[in-house]
Amino acid sequence: MRFRVSLRLLMVLVALAALGVGPIYRYTQTLWQRSRDYAESAKISALSEKIHLTRAKTPRFGPLEKEAARELADWHAKRSAKYKRAIYRPWIVIVDEPQPPSVPEATVPLPPIAEIAKKEKTEMTKQEDGEESNQAVRKIIEHKDRLRRHQTDGTKMTKEEADQIIRDVAELFNGHRHDRENRKAAREAEVARFRDLATP
Repeated sequence: MRFRVSLRLLMVLVALAALGVGPIYRYTQTLWQRSRDYAESAKISALSEKIHLTRAKTPRFGPLEKEAARELADWHAKRSAKYKRAIYRPWIVIVDEPQPPSVPEATVPLPPIAEIAKKEKTEMTKQEDGEESNQAVRKIIEHKDRLRRHQTDGTKMTKEEADQIIRDVAELFNGHRHDRENRKAAREAEVARFRDLATP
């Protein structure tokens, strides 16, 4: 009796082969994905090791913080080595790991961002105020020289020129923000002196 291969038999064989190939393909894809995950974990652990080694060498941290940072760097180094070995053995499933050792906070905290911004703004304001004051002082000196020339030459100053000098002097003293009472008294005295000099 000869064995005959029918179309139905071929279809059954193909179905059986597909049933066997499907799980194998899925398992292979799982291994590839697991290997990539292990590689990513190894990279992250290596980076964390460098970060904590840098922290252990930072002067602003105390001895306890540096020691804890070194322990944490060692933990990440071992974790990175373990995942690097597992990249080529993805059929090994790495179980949940213990939590890394805790690192205490630095005893010397960094200044808040708001405080830094406020300090920079204050310095900029001081610089701007200083520049404005210097310009105003130069202007007042020019006015004083003009008044002296008028007195020396015996000429009269116009009312507009005198008013402009008085306004500049008042603006100079109004621009200062500290010691308001003393500034006010000095301003009034200076304005009165200029008014006496500028009066025809």
